Amino acid sequence: MKVTSCAGCITILLLLLLSPIAAAEDTATVHGVAYDWSTLAPLDNVVIEVNSTPVQSMVAKYGMYSFELPQGSYCVTASYYVNGDLICYDEENITIADEGNYVVDLLLVPSYSDETNDTEETVSSTPSLSSSSLLIVFGIIILILLLSIIFKIRSPEEKDIVKKKPDDVFNIHVNKTDKAHSAPVTSKDKVPYNKMPSQQALVNLSSEHLEILDIIRSAGGTMPQKELRKHLSYSEGKASVMILELEKKGLIKKVKKGRGNLLFLTGMEV
Repeated sequence: MKVTSCAGCITILLLLLLSPIAAAEDTATVHGVAYDWSTLAPLDNVVIEVNSTPVQSMVAKYGMYSFELPQGSYCVTASYYVNGDLICYDEENITIADEGNYVVDLLLVPSYSDETNDTEETVSSTPSLSSSSLLIVFGIIILILLLSIIFKIRSPEEKDIVKKKPDDVFNIHVNKTDKAHSAPVTSKDKVPYNKMPSQQALVNLSSEHLEILDIIRSAGGTMPQKELRKHLSYSEGKASVMILELEKKGLIKKVKKGRGNLLFLTGMEV
C-alpha cells in the first residue's frame, strides 16, 4: 500500500511539473520594434497593446516589445502620445497557428483624429451659418421694400419741388420775401443761381465753416479738397465733416476728380 501511494504522489508531481512545459509549447512569442514613419528610427515610450484575454499592454522602451500569446488571431496596436495627445498610431493583425517567434514591426504614422473632429464640427456648423445668411438676406429684402414704399408715398409737394429748376425755386423765394414791400421783381433783378447770395444758408454757420468758404472763395470759387486741408489747422476728419455739412446746406459742391475731390462754391457769390 505504501508503494502504491508513493507512486501516485510521484505521478501527480510529474504532471504538475510538465503542465507549464506543455502550455509553453502551445504559446508563441510575438515581438518587434515600433518605428517613426518619417525618420524610420525606433520610437521611445510607445504604448503597445494586444487584444488578448486578458488584454496585454506595455510601454516599449526604445520601441521594442514582446508578448507571449497562445494560438489565435490578434490585433497589435501602437500609440505614441505627447502631453496626453495622440501623435502617431499603427495597428497590425496577426494569426498564430503554431508556437514559435513572430516578428511584427510597427510603422507609426500621424494620427488625424483631431482633424476629423474639426471637419465634423465644421460640417455640423454649416446649417447654422446657412440659416444666418438666409435671415440676413430676408432682412435686406424687407428693408428694400420699406424704402421703396416710403419713396412712393412722398407728398406731391416734395415731388413738385424736385421737378422745379433751381431758378424757379429762388424766384418763388424772392417773390415771397419782397411781397411785404409790394415791389415787383423784374428780370433785371434776377441773379443766376450760382451767383446769388444766400444769407439764409449762412445762418448758424460756425467760424470753421466760414473759414472754409473764405478759403475756397479766395481761390476763385474752386479748390481741390486736398489743397484745402493744407490751409486748415484741425484734423482731416473734422475737415471732412465740415465739408459734408456745407455740402448739405447747398453752399459747396463736391465732384470726384481723379483720385481726389474738387470743391465748388454754389448758392453764393464768389
